[in-house]
Amino acid sequence: MNEQVHRVAPVAKGATAPRTTGITLVEMLVVLAILGVLMAIGWVSLTGARQRALVREGATELAVALQQARTQAQRFNANVTLTLDPGGTSFTLSQTRAGALTSRSVALPAGTVAEIPAGGSTSITYLAPFGNTTGDGAAFCVRLAAQPVACDAGSATAPRSTVSVVGLAGKVVVGN
Repeated sequence: MNEQVHRVAPVAKGATAPRTTGITLVEMLVVLAILGVLMAIGWVSLTGARQRALVREGATELAVALQQARTQAQRFNANVTLTLDPGGTSFTLSQTRAGALTSRSVALPAGTVAEIPAGGSTSITYLAPFGNTTGDGAAFCVRLAAQPVACDAGSATAPRSTVSVVGLAGKVVVGN
């Protein structure tokens, strides 16, 4: 029989045993603590970016609707009115074509609201045949619905975006 016996040499007093490969529990806990801190920082950044993107999406949707209203006034030779609905979670595009009133309601993304700065009008009309406005202009502020501060209050930390209609031509400008 060919048996091999492995003998372990005795460790001398005061000497340390050879280290085996692997990581200790303390090393694992340190790595997990660092990962936890990094994930917490990333989560805060991700939440802010998501909120800004949501507000930007609402402002873009409103701006596109205003541009479509202008185009429809030119194309169909009919006045088109965009009206912000009470509560600010949606708006309505309406026009009269061939004697019939047509309207379409568009909801803003969930979690966003649009509001009118103090003294502003809740609607704007693009006039046929050139798609121009009366020159009064309009401004809409899009913000998070959960945001306790209104757009007029001027909080610099809360995400918000302004959609303005300027001049007689009815140019749409989106700003922060």
